[in-house]
Amino acid sequence: MAISSDLILIDGDSVPSCRSYDVRYEKVWSSANTNMAGDVRSALLGVNIIISVEFGGELLQADMTDLLPKLRQDYFGVTFYDPETDSVKTAQYYVDGYEVSLLSKHKGQFNPIEIEFKPVSRSA
Repeated sequence: MAISSDLILIDGDSVPSCRSYDVRYEKVWSSANTNMAGDVRSALLGVNIIISVEFGGELLQADMTDLLPKLRQDYFGVTFYDPETDSVKTAQYYVDGYEVSLLSKHKGQFNPIEIEFKPVSRSA
């Protein structure tokens, strides 16, 4: 079945074309301890939903002027498709860093940009 919604929005705005979209579910555990029998004792606190996206194909200067200021914010709202629940979710995210690579100065084109969105708070 096709996915009818946008894969990702930043602060409610659409973003340049998505070339790849990956979702990683990272479990967050309390302090783990191993007993003498080698058994691990820990409690699952929640799951971080980390989203990796490659924007591009043909990124123009206008796309970068729109996208990059959003990514420079400390935190921002991300609405994303969650394949686990087949639903759209919204949460606060941040980005550690990203690299911008110029493809053609004369055409104002940029290479695709890879972004990893990390949640401010873990999911329950």
